[in-house]
Amino acid sequence: MDALLFKKQTIESLNEALKDSKTSTSQHDTLTSTILLLIFLDILESGIEGWNFHLRGARGLVNFCRSTMDSSLSSIDEGNLQDSSVKIDSDTRDFITRQFTLISTLGDAFSGSSSQCDYFLNDIEACNQESILRSFLGCPDFILGGIRYLSSQRYFLENVQGQRSDDILYHIQETKNMLELIENFDCLGWASRSLSSTPSDINASDLSLLSEAYQNAALLYGRRILRAFPCYETAEFSNDEALASRLLAIIDCLEGHAILFKCLLWPTFIVGLACRTEEARKSVDRHLRNLWELASCLNIISASRILQEFWVEQDSKEVFENVGQGMQVIDQGWLLI
Repeated sequence: MDALLFKKQTIESLNEALKDSKTSTSQHDTLTSTILLLIFLDILESGIEGWNFHLRGARGLVNFCRSTMDSSLSSIDEGNLQDSSVKIDSDTRDFITRQFTLISTLGDAFSGSSSQCDYFLNDIEACNQESILRSFLGCPDFILGGIRYLSSQRYFLENVQGQRSDDILYHIQETKNMLELIENFDCLGWASRSLSSTPSDINASDLSLLSEAYQNAALLYGRRILRAFPCYETAEFSNDEALASRLLAIIDCLEGHAILFKCLLWPTFIVGLACRTEEARKSVDRHLRNLWELASCLNIISASRILQEFWVEQDSKEVFENVGQGMQVIDQGWLLI
């Protein structure tokens, strides 16, 4: 509690300094970057629902920063831009803005409504310019965009009653098309490109496995949404066992790589929803325990508790899976990253 109080007091002090007319442009940019960084860290710790409110505040601050950034950059000689503190602060804000987009996308996958992260999307680099240093959690931009699209289909499902059958069939086909694109994504190619311009101790094969974990998790997530559609032929994609087994194998492979393993809470939770056997569930539980030992993040405890309750509920049913099954769990607004 002392740490949380200190962080709150720090943000308030920085905010007061930001309002001070005596604060120089350079100091102003540094202060706003610091506040954004503190908000970013606070979002990762905030757990259920609170992350969404913080994100709205960050969105307003980013907008405020942009209004002052243009004038700051215009006063700097282009030849000295690389040596300017303003350029450094701009890069910091660009990085954090990128992470806000990732947080919003993965958070929306478990929320009852969208956090409207589209505000941040204009500043995200194109996929072929992506740097591993700017790819928090190792989730490729393309996969992230796919998850965002799948979540939009889930929001459509909230109001599916009364929709025309043609509209429903259209959304089903579009969801299937997105799943096909995600499945065909070249994880190894992405990993190789990401590392080609950035020196790193991480090798391409390990980074490829991390991105493949998000790829398989996105497929499991999308299949669950697809099965919730009325009029959908449930025989297709009805068995996720092979996909879940592959994802568990990937998580096993990365368990010895602490840096990359810390990034796997979201895929681990997703595969946990698909686990039917006691052996697979024990594997997920073990991975969550190891994540806790590495990261000590309370969201890991939340993920474990939600899965335990979910498994008990499923074991009490005669049929493991039916149309729409599991959507209530996903609708809980936890930030499981």
